[in-house]
Amino acid sequence: MFYISYIIFEIPASLACKYIGPGWFLPATSLGFGICSVCTAFCNDKASVSAVRFLLGLFEAGMMPGIAYYMSRWYRRSELAFRLSLYIVMAPLAGAFGGLLASGILKLDNFGSLHRWRMIFAIEGIITIALSVIAFFTLTDRPETAKWLSVDEKAMAIARKWPYFIDTYSRSKSSND
Repeated sequence: MFYISYIIFEIPASLACKYIGPGWFLPATSLGFGICSVCTAFCNDKASVSAVRFLLGLFEAGMMPGIAYYMSRWYRRSELAFRLSLYIVMAPLAGAFGGLLASGILKLDNFGSLHRWRMIFAIEGIITIALSVIAFFTLTDRPETAKWLSVDEKAMAIARKWPYFIDTYSRSKSSND
């Protein structure tokens, strides 16, 4: 079920990311992913697990293209391939740490009313939800909208990506100050 929705929704999700902007799209899909993880902890039959896995595929579909699109707004083409390869290579490492976290969670007696494997989905889903909410406030679409960068840092980030744009951006910011 996961791969059916993943394949169906990858292109529409990529288009939605471009339309909405990665600063909102990526946290929203992560939030949906976390909610689906928590919901998995409460599934009791094959139909509910299938439905949650379908939704999980929907939310996961736009993540990789969305991250690639987001990084393309910050890095030059020559830098982008290396950074994306780091992201892809980190997946097995994340799986290893996820396994360690899962084994630690299984040492707990219970998490609320949940026991055994259900605790893993609930706890990891709650962590994902918390990080997604933080990302809504910290992730920006592009250097120009980054509140955590100074005007000079924004200008430098823009100049690295689009050298011809720096003069226009600097003049518009100077006149607004």
